[in-house]
Amino acid sequence: MTSTPCTGCGKAAVDEGVCLRCGLEQQPEAPTPPPDSAAPPPTSPRTSSTGGAATGPIGVPRSGVPDDPEDMILENPALPERKRFCRNPQCRREVGRSRGGRPGRAYGFCQECRWPFDFRPPLTPGTLVARRYEVRGAIGRGGIGWTYLARHEPLGGHHVVLKGVSEPWLPGTAALEREELRALVTADHRNIVKVLDKVDHPYHPPGPDEEKLVIPYIVMDLVRGRTLRQVLRRRIEAGDGPLPPADVCERMAAALDGLGHLHGLGFAYNDLSDDNLMETPDGGLTIIDLGGVTELGATGLLQRKQGFADPTDPPASVPADLFTAGRTALRLTVAVTDFRHAEHGIPDPATAPLLAEQESFDLLLRRTAHADPAERFASAEENADAFRAVAREIRATADGGVPEPGRSLYFGRATRVVGDDPDTFPAVTASPSTVALALPELQIDVRDRHAGRLTTLTGEDPESVRAVLAVVPDPSPESRLVAVRAGLHLSVASDGARPTLDELLAELPDPDHLPDHVWPASFRGRLAWVRGVLHLALGSPVDAETEFRESRTSMPGEAAPKLALAHCAELLAVAADRSDDPDEDGHGHRARALHYFDLVWRTDHAYVGAAFGLARCRVAAGDRAGAERALQEVPAASRHASNAALCALGVAPPDTEQDPEVVARFFERAERLDPDHDDPLAVDERRRALTTIAVLTACRTRLDRSARVAGDGTPATVLGWALTPQGLGRGLEHAHRAAAALPGDRATRDAHVDAANAVRRWSLW
Repeated sequence: MTSTPCTGCGKAAVDEGVCLRCGLEQQPEAPTPPPDSAAPPPTSPRTSSTGGAATGPIGVPRSGVPDDPEDMILENPALPERKRFCRNPQCRREVGRSRGGRPGRAYGFCQECRWPFDFRPPLTPGTLVARRYEVRGAIGRGGIGWTYLARHEPLGGHHVVLKGVSEPWLPGTAALEREELRALVTADHRNIVKVLDKVDHPYHPPGPDEEKLVIPYIVMDLVRGRTLRQVLRRRIEAGDGPLPPADVCERMAAALDGLGHLHGLGFAYNDLSDDNLMETPDGGLTIIDLGGVTELGATGLLQRKQGFADPTDPPASVPADLFTAGRTALRLTVAVTDFRHAEHGIPDPATAPLLAEQESFDLLLRRTAHADPAERFASAEENADAFRAVAREIRATADGGVPEPGRSLYFGRATRVVGDDPDTFPAVTASPSTVALALPELQIDVRDRHAGRLTTLTGEDPESVRAVLAVVPDPSPESRLVAVRAGLHLSVASDGARPTLDELLAELPDPDHLPDHVWPASFRGRLAWVRGVLHLALGSPVDAETEFRESRTSMPGEAAPKLALAHCAELLAVAADRSDDPDEDGHGHRARALHYFDLVWRTDHAYVGAAFGLARCRVAAGDRAGAERALQEVPAASRHASNAALCALGVAPPDTEQDPEVVARFFERAERLDPDHDDPLAVDERRRALTTIAVLTACRTRLDRSARVAGDGTPATVLGWALTPQGLGRGLEHAHRAAAALPGDRATRDAHVDAANAVRRWSLW
């Protein structure tokens, strides 16, 4: 978008085609295009999703903020022409409008009834308010009032901001102002502008009335910076496109923190948009205008912006505020030509490349701004947590990104891993029921009326949990989920002990008949998770995948549903490989599994099962080096680190076509089999002997394929044996005889003795 000069004062037009310096509404032939009509964002996968990496909780400090606060003062401010009407209640005709290319007058007389009008700010420069605040000039206009820069003379000229209504005679504006005052005085939050004082000042409005009105003014801290709308416009003018979604997620999370504070005080904000969120030079974010604040449940005259507000115009509520947060995030990241029509919803990913690329961000916007209020998040806090989780995922999965683990509101940590056995890796041998029990556990929802009792049952054996919950009067939906999970452990781990899995499915609460205190969308995601685990335990990954997909939709930033979807897709891929049905698409299932394993692992290395799953999928795709890299990334502090090292030795042997760095890591890892190594692998004697045999055999194969003994990542010795045919032969003989000496069946011992004799070829040395 390019900025068009104002036809009245020659300055850049702002505020959607209305110049805030002179108040002139621009002519149709020279409009200022709004951000939603800008060109689409770049379609480059990484550029459109993460460009301009941020640091810190919000982002990097922004430049372009005037050093002198008085540079913010507007020249000849006035109410936009589209809002100028005669004050005479019997007239109310349009006044002060442009004609013949000439700008309209901000003050004068109505041509119809001769009532005077004046659409300039009530306070003029030099006015002393409450004998201590000297007005320097108007710096902006909110939905119902002007904001002024003033100097607090008793404090040595410290700059502050005054805010009052622009048309105090209009019905409802005084009531809104009182609510704003009450909220601002009570509110004390880092993301909400700080209120310092409340003062009154008389005003004589234009018209025949002789009685002066008293306008209440709020005195606030001066917040330096730029609104997110200004940030967006500058980026578009510079050709950078909309804001990166990770940055927007962090900003919206900060805004929701502020909204949550207001909700806790009993107020709704009503008017969130990119125009009342100020980005400060240090990278922080502040809600700067509370002109639309009302008590929760208020109806009637509510200050809301078209395109941002719920088009059904509901009463002031938490869900209505969350809707505006979702629409604000959309405005800042995606170019939408019909943004003012919020009833059209979130664009289809087919027409918005960013949403197609960033699935979690797309799901987050759809739930935050869902058409049904019951399907939105249960609170601003929960919504803010989802925005932060998605921001971590976007940053971590970008080119050059690093894992960003975070706290989950819904799940405990992943403590069990399937498919990490070096004897069978990379084959998928775990049963669906084993996978089901290895998935993360749901945390207790603290909002449940039985949460205290349920928390005390944590760690108890499943049978005791079932017994306690069976006698709980008036069981809650959450207590039923806990009882079902305990029953699952009994049913799977006790050879079909009662209750059966089918009976457990029948015990789950009906999502269509929940108590009033249960938030439908939030609980439905938890319920879908438990149903998915049960279906997986029943051996039906198809049904489980459907349930886990609903859980992912409800919890877009959470890793657990993505991990579950990856496991389901991998199980389906294995079943397709074994099937004779030509319609079974094993490749498609495995590609989906690889996508979700990769997404989870790149975001959070605490989910070690994702690393093993990712490695298995890469081996199946022929990318053994990629599999080795995934296993290499398993943290050394993890109790699965030794198994990861052993599996890596098997999937990426030192082939002559292998990357030299991969070959070098193979030999470094192999040396850790030596119990005298500085950092030995934690393995038993049997595993050590078998892995040593595998390592020496792989090295012998490498020598058979290449005459080179050293170089390209190859050392001169491995585990103390020379990397020559003779040295490796002696090493293999020694390793097989060591394995034969271990406790075991006679057939195994005989096989190792025969193998040792087979490599003991005296003619070679």
